[in-house]
This record gives sequence, C-alpha cells and structure tokens, in this order.
Amino acid sequence: MDVSQAGCGCNINFYMVDMPAASRGKDNDYYCDGQCFDGLGCCAEWDMNEGNSKVQQITNHACTHNYGGIGHSDWQCHKWGDPEVKTSTNMFGNNAGATIDSSKPFTFSQRYELEGGRLKVTTIMEQGERRVVLPMGPSDELDAMYKTGSLEKGMVLVTGYWTAGDMNWLDGQACGSAREMCSSAPAYISNWRITTNSGPAPGPSPGPSPSGSGKCCWKQCGANCPETGDWCGQSESNCGQCGGGTWCN
Repeated sequence: MDVSQAGCGCNINFYMVDMPAASRGKDNDYYCDGQCFDGLGCCAEWDMNEGNSKVQQITNHACTHNYGGIGHSDWQCHKWGDPEVKTSTNMFGNNAGATIDSSKPFTFSQRYELEGGRLKVTTIMEQGERRVVLPMGPSDELDAMYKTGSLEKGMVLVTGYWTAGDMNWLDGQACGSAREMCSSAPAYISNWRITTNSGPAPGPSPGPSPSGSGKCCWKQCGANCPETGDWCGQSESNCGQCGGGTWCN
C-alpha cells in the first residue's frame, strides 16, 4: 500500500458487504452496507481497512438488530462499529518515530482463524524489519459477522476513496479537531493476494527501473513531488497511470 500523499480528511478503504440488498436502491443498484442510509440497502459491513497517511483502522459492523443496550434500538446494524481497532501515532504515520513510516510503501495483511469456534482477526502491517500487529476478537459482534454477516458464506469486496471535512473520528489523534481538507492525491493498493494461513503474506510488487532523473509530480512540476521510491515516481510510465501525475525532468 502507498498512502503517502493522502493525508488528513482522506479515507482510502477496502471492505466487504453482504450484497446484494433485498431490493433496488435509489442509485438503481443493489448496494448495501452497515450504515443503512435512506434509499440504500442495509447489510453487514466488514471494514478490512480504512485510513490515510496518518492512521489505519479496522471496524466490524455486524447486524444483530439488538442495539438497545447502547441506546439505539432502531439500528439494524452497529453503525459505530464493534469491535474497532486502529493505529496510534507511534505505530503508524509520517511523523518521526512511527514504527511504520507512511511516507513509504508498506505491506498490509489480515489473518482469519477460529479459536474454539470463535473468530479472531489479526491485522499486520510490515515495512522491512518493522511490524505492527493489531488483534481483534473473539467477541459476540465479530462472531455475528462470521456467522450471519456473513464472512463464512462469502461477501462482496468493495474499494473506495472518499473525503470529508469532519474525518476527525478517523484521524483526529494526528490531525486534531479542526475542519480537514483532503489533498485528493492518488493512493495505491496493489499486489492483492489470498493465501491459506500456512502461506506468507505477499511483499510489495517490484516496480520498473526508474526513467532517468525525472520525478512524478501531482498536477504540475515543482509541486507535491514524492520521493522517487514512490510507485508513481519510479518511471515515466508509472507516472502516466497516476491520475493527475506529471513527469518532470
């Protein structure tokens, strides 16, 4: 993953939902998720990852229709998410001292296993010899996602990139409480792979040889030019595939 240019207010994500919805929604499709917005379908949502260069978060949005205990008997699904785990600024970020330096690509993997019939998910972020591990579960809500969510039967993978001025719920530890402005610069999730638990997580895919001494800049030369280790900056060909990328000598 390379989220180096996507800072506060950006949300790069990939998640699974229990599609299709029972009926067609306002957008004339059968999309659904755990937020249950008016005019859209309502179903379990497993946020495998959402974040930016400041934070990475994993959230479970099961649908047990039983949330009166937290003051929301009207909810079909847990809109806030439970359980939820996220990195702290000393684990992940482009700040000095973070274990995973988000200004450089890193490997993200998740391991799913059962312990006594209960689901446990372990998220691992790696960068060279550095590693951050985020365990989740077992818990009743996570078990509900496994059994009725339904991770056991299969769900639909969705990827997205959205922005908001009030993304503080995600990245507030690093970005503060003021209104945020996402750069909308590109982010990259590559080398997807599914393996059994006995297999190693895939490492970053090798890039092409650099094209001379040039660099890839966002929209115009001299502005927002990442280090050449960035995937876009590895070659003029790569830069041409980056929305808004301009190759500069």
